[in-house]
Amino acid sequence: MALLHDIQASLLDDKVPLGPILLKIKFLAAKLGNHALADWVKYETEGYPPVVTVPDYRIAGITYEGNFTNGAWVVNGTQVPGALVKKYANEHWLNYSLREPLAVIESYVAKNAEGKGSGRYSIGTGNLKALIGDKVYKGYTCTHLEGYFSAGAFVQVGAVVRAKLVDLVLELEALVPEAVTIEVGATVPSSVNQATVTQITNTTIYGNVSNVTNTGAGAQIAVKVLHGDTESLKQGLIAAGLSPEEADELSTIAEAEKPTGKKQPFGKRANAWIGKRLEAGVDGVMKIGGKAAEDEISGLFQRFYDMF
Repeated sequence: MALLHDIQASLLDDKVPLGPILLKIKFLAAKLGNHALADWVKYETEGYPPVVTVPDYRIAGITYEGNFTNGAWVVNGTQVPGALVKKYANEHWLNYSLREPLAVIESYVAKNAEGKGSGRYSIGTGNLKALIGDKVYKGYTCTHLEGYFSAGAFVQVGAVVRAKLVDLVLELEALVPEAVTIEVGATVPSSVNQATVTQITNTTIYGNVSNVTNTGAGAQIAVKVLHGDTESLKQGLIAAGLSPEEADELSTIAEAEKPTGKKQPFGKRANAWIGKRLEAGVDGVMKIGGKAAEDEISGLFQRFYDMF
C-alpha cells in the first residue's frame, strides 16, 4: 500500500493515536524534501520550545476566579472579567500556550474521558492578584486568585491536528501525483514540484499564510506582506520555505534595522544572515535553495520596507 493511502486509513480510524501517524508524516515529509512540514511534525511530537510561537489551535482561553474581602465580609468564587484582567494587567494573561508534546495532550484527553480528570487545569497567577487588587469590588481586596482553562482545549488540539492532516494528504494526492508513489524503500521521483508541496503545507498546516499562489514548476510564492508588519513578513518567509524558527529570527532582524540602500532591501545583519545560510548550499537552512531563495526573500523584504 502507498504510504499516503496508509496514512489516510489511519486518520479515518479514531482509535489510531496521532503519534504513529505523525511519524509516517515525518517520513513522507523527508521523502518530499519538505522542511516546513518536518518542522511542524517535530514540534507536535516533541513539544513547542519557548522561542517558537504556538499555532492558534494550541491557545487556551484562561478564566479567573478570586476571593475578596473588606475585612468584615468575604466574597468567594467570584469570576474576574477578562476585560478587567486585560485593562489592569496584560492581554497575555488571557491566553495559555499548550506547548506539550501531542502524546502528552492525548494522555490528558484519555484521562478526562475515563473520568479521572478534573475537567479543568489550573495555571500559576504570579503577581496578577496584586494587579487586580480591589478592581472587582470597590473596597474589597483580592486574597486568592485561581486561573484555569477547560480540558476541552486538549481535545481541540487533537481534533485540529487530525483535520489538518486529512486536508494535507488529500491535497497531496490531488496535486502532487508523485506523493502517491512513495513507499518504504522506494525511490522518490525527482520531478516533485517543491513549490506546490510548500503551498499545500502552508495552506493546510499553518493556515494563517495569506494569498499563497503558484503557477507551476519553479513559480514564485506570492504572500501578502504589509509595510512594517513583522508578523506578515514572518509568515511570508515560512511560505518561502524557511522554518518557523528561521522566519522568526530573520523577521526580528528586519524589524530592528533598515535597508542599506534604495536598491538593497537587506540591512547589514540580514545580509550577513542570508549570506551565511547560502554558504550551507541548496540543502542548508535556506530550504528553497541558493539564489532563488535570496531573490524570494528579497521580494518579501521589499514589501516589508515599502520599497516599490
